[in-house]
Amino acid sequence: MKNSQNSAVQKESNLHTKRCLYCGQPEQLVWVHGHGQCAHCGTNVEECCRGESCFPQIDNSKA
Repeated sequence: MKNSQNSAVQKESNLHTKRCLYCGQPEQLVWVHGHGQCAHCGTNVEECCRGESCFPQIDNSKA
């Protein structure tokens, strides 16, 4: 690829990069005590559990 094509592909991939909603840095999660926090600013961005339950979902449609 030519340099201009490489640059265009890199810019396109940067548009689709997930970013921290608080500091804007490319998202890189660090898991601490069950929650995910931004590696750059330390903000909790993935709460632990988020309402999940310990009971598995039962699919009765296959009965």
